[in-house]
Order: sequence, then structure tokens, then C-alpha cells
Amino acid sequence: MKNIETEVGIVDVRRFVFEIMKDLKEGKVSVHEASTQAKLAHQIMDGYKTQVRLLEVVGLDSLKPKDVKQLTQSMDK
Repeated sequence: MKNIETEVGIVDVRRFVFEIMKDLKEGKVSVHEASTQAKLAHQIMDGYKTQVRLLEVVGLDSLKPKDVKQLTQSMDK
């Protein structure tokens, strides 16, 4: 099973899904394992989408970078 770091970006998640599908095609992982890992990656990507929507609602222009960081960290808790 591949490990995902605690702090990953959306590009990392997409790369992770690509690698899972590549491993599945090559027979390195089972369909069950690939499906489970892809579902996890999908949940992470949904979290990023939620954060973006929230930032759009609160108005990113009115926030300082420090506030954005605190806001996104509080969403993860």
C-alpha cells in the first residue's frame, strides 16, 4: 500500500491516483486495493474543492494569507 503524506497538494493527489491506476494495469495491486486508495484520494480532492468554495464565499480578497492558512487548517480539524 502506498503512503500519502499528511500535507499534500491536489497535484500530488492526482499523481497518486495516476500511479494507482498504472499499478493496477501492471498487476502490482488488486482491484480492491486500487479502488480503496482511489476512494481515499477522491475524498481528499473533495476536501480541496470545499476549501476553495469556502474561500470564494468569505471573499479571498478580504483575507490576509495568515487568515487563509488558519481557515483551511481549522477546516481539517
